[in-house]
Amino acid sequence: MVLNKEDKELRNPMILAGDIGGTNTRLGIFEQSGSELCLVRQKKQASTGWQDLVPVIYDFLKNAGVSPEEIESGCLSFAGPIQDNHCQLTNLGKTIDLERVQKSINIETRLSFCNDLVALGYGLLSLKPSQLDCLTTKKSACSYTHLPSFNRAILAPGTGLGESLIIEEQYVMPTEGAHGDFAPRSELEVRLWRFLHLEFGHVSNERILSGPGLTRLYRFFLNEAGKDDQTSSLLSPEVITQKAIAKSCPVCEHALNLFLEILGAEAGNLALRSLAFGGIYLGGGIVPKLLPQLHEGRFLNAFYDKGRFCELLESIPVYVILDEKTALYGAARYAILQRD
Repeated sequence: MVLNKEDKELRNPMILAGDIGGTNTRLGIFEQSGSELCLVRQKKQASTGWQDLVPVIYDFLKNAGVSPEEIESGCLSFAGPIQDNHCQLTNLGKTIDLERVQKSINIETRLSFCNDLVALGYGLLSLKPSQLDCLTTKKSACSYTHLPSFNRAILAPGTGLGESLIIEEQYVMPTEGAHGDFAPRSELEVRLWRFLHLEFGHVSNERILSGPGLTRLYRFFLNEAGKDDQTSSLLSPEVITQKAIAKSCPVCEHALNLFLEILGAEAGNLALRSLAFGGIYLGGGIVPKLLPQLHEGRFLNAFYDKGRFCELLESIPVYVILDEKTALYGAARYAILQRD
């Protein structure tokens, strides 16, 4: 389907959006009508299933019956830092040449690129209450909340761990905070640090707060019990989670419980660093599957456990992002911002 000039003038602007994550690659075509976005075509596939992103995008457009000339603007978001027209997909071992992608796709106006947590942030700004699950009851504003507008922060465990900040409810700032040092809070966590230090040297929060991190916690508790960890590779993060929820494996239960506690502690750290009175938002592929466990208390107890700043943390709401397409919508909105 290729439109002539007259037809194009009558059609709503079309936007190409991409959410290129460590596990899944999502592509979408949106039509813009005023401030509203309508997702008219979408595709989801495993990120390990491609080596070159350009043919993936071309095949998507072809199957959707859309030519690159019909796309007014676009944005691709990536699970990794963007530097010098390249993006290193941290947990895929792939490097994307962004200049090559832009020239190959040949979109009429502009193809933008951003970090996946930036896209998630812009998508978050337009979410409806039904697309969020609140873990807290927000108290009346404390004396700290005298600022004219509030910051928000996002923490998203998936294949890796992503963190971003939303400054004054409008500008989304990427970070690589997930690769900061893991800070043990108990003797058990000190032993966990030692266990991981032997394998990695530097122990970041991403080594724990991710799908592979959940498997590492499982291996750690096997090691604590003096058991051979050779069979641990047979259990995926999904199976560990299922067994923990079903209470059919004590080691899996310990792993998931500690995961929730460390996630709560890091969410609290992020809240303090950003003064996120607008809320902490949990995204990624893991968290929405753990809603009952997040409401049980381990996560929030660790979130609030900040000594003299406990009261401040109690004034910050925590939400879970329920819509898995939030980053895809955010990429489309980022494309509009760059175009305008």
